[in-house]
Parts: sequence; C-alpha cells; structure tokens
Amino acid sequence: MSLITYAPPPSAAPAPASPRTLCDLFTAYLGDVALEHQASTQYQQRMFYQMVLQEFGPLPLADVTPDLLRAWKAQLTTRYARSTVYRYMSFLSCALRYAVDCEWLAANPMAKIRKPSPGRGRVRFLTTAERDRLLGACRASTNPALYPIVLLALSTGARKNELRRLRWSEVDFAHGMLRLLKTKGQTARSVPLLGEARQLLEALAQQRRPEVAWVFPSPHGRTSRDIEYAWTLARQQAQLPNFRFHDLRHTFASYMAMAGASLRDIADVLGHVKIAMTMQYAHLIEGHSTHAVQRMIETFLAPQAPKKGRTND
Repeated sequence: MSLITYAPPPSAAPAPASPRTLCDLFTAYLGDVALEHQASTQYQQRMFYQMVLQEFGPLPLADVTPDLLRAWKAQLTTRYARSTVYRYMSFLSCALRYAVDCEWLAANPMAKIRKPSPGRGRVRFLTTAERDRLLGACRASTNPALYPIVLLALSTGARKNELRRLRWSEVDFAHGMLRLLKTKGQTARSVPLLGEARQLLEALAQQRRPEVAWVFPSPHGRTSRDIEYAWTLARQQAQLPNFRFHDLRHTFASYMAMAGASLRDIADVLGHVKIAMTMQYAHLIEGHSTHAVQRMIETFLAPQAPKKGRTND
C-alpha cells in the first residue's frame, strides 16, 4: 500500500487592488475630518462632493489630471460667481491633499490650477431704519429666544449657532464677556458683553432652570432652541427678503468700522485668523477716518501763532 501525500494546489496570485476612486477619497476624507468641522460645514462639503461625483462618476484618482481640472474650472465659471468657483476649487483641493497624505496620489493636481480671486465678499449691513424694523419684528415674535439672539448677534458679532447653542458656562458676568468655546474655527474666543444684550442675559439668568445648560433651551430643555421659522417670519415682516442671519455679523463689524475701530480690533472680536478676512470692512474705516485725522491735526499739528518778540527800548 503506497502512501499518497496531499499536496495543496498552488495558491492563486492575489488579485490586483482596485484603483482608488474619487468616491473612495471623499468617503475617507469626510470620515476622517468630521470632528474638525461644524455640522453646517460638513453638510456643505457632502453636498459639494455629491455634485462632483455626479459630474465625474466613479473616476480613478489617477485620472484626475490638471487638464481635467482646468476643463472643470472652465465649466464652473460659466455657472457660478468667482467666489463660488474659488470655494469649490478649495473644497476639492482639500480632499486631493488628503489623498497625497494617504499616499494615494503622488501630488495634488489642483496645485497646478490657478484659482480665481475670491473677491472682497458680500458685505450687507443694516441701515438705521432696517435695524429698527427688524428688531421690532423680533420683539413681536412668539419665539422668546429670537429677539435676544438677534440683539446678541448685533452686539457681539457672534455667529448664529455660537449664540443659539450658548451655554451658561460660557457667560462671564463678572468680567462682562462671552467665552465662546465651540466656534467655527475650533478656537475659543472671548467677546465683550455690554449694553442691552447683557441686561437681557442677566434677566434670563434669573429665570434659568439649574439643570438646563443652554441659555436658549427648547421647551423640554434637552436641546437648544430652534429659531429658523421665527427668523424667516421676522425678516419678512421687516421687509428684508435678501438679508441673511450671517449679515448681522457683517452689520456688527461694519458698525465697529464706522465707529473708528481698527481692522485688528474687528479681527480680534470676530475671531479672524487672517487679517485678509477683515479687509472687506476696510472701505468703511477709510470713509470714517477723516474726523480722526482732523482731531489729530488739531491736537498736534495746528499752526502755532508766532510768539511776540521782546522789543528793545
């Protein structure tokens, strides 16, 4: 009887790995940076990447060439403003840089494409009459959080979600400051709390429930209060159809500029990392600098009357 030894069949060669696609990149990128961005920013990125996938389909990353991106940029310029084209190119460039970090690409093909100038940006601020109409409509709202949130936005320059999700632990009455911990830039900042805005928060502090952390809680107290419907209604009543909540932040910065604040002052309060972001308000400072220069001239450089010389007898 002969022994028959078992010889396993030769192992099959491993199948070549499928090339990474744009879909793979966007899924990995959004999952990795999710904790670095606010929910609103994540939503904008997801919508943008879905738009890109609809245009390019399951495209391998190796096929994302500078020539392809130039053609894509040319299409964007026929459909969107240059600021939007700049933002879309920046969104895609962030994902492509991530691909380089993951060694899925040797280089970022977007680095070879010239981005359009983003422009100065939209600066829309309230006139006196518009401000009075808007605040009046907010006072009359059935949503008790709307007026104090809008007034705080005008008084501090804080963003909507920074105020809507404000917690009592971030309100420092002793020093007259809001200590904003969860900001868009992920960097905590402090802003002065003054005037009627402070008075409103002091009144709300007297009514707060100890177990509720939110300054503007929902009726059940487990989440912050939503103001979208109330804001839309108040804006319509104030006859401001093209005015966004974010324009309250522009209004605050514009009022500061017209009151004589420097660009550095405005940048510090708004939390701008780069002074270039604050340059959109520079023209308002220039338009209101004449009086400051005039005061300086009168104080230091006014012509001096000649002193009378002593006459010799």
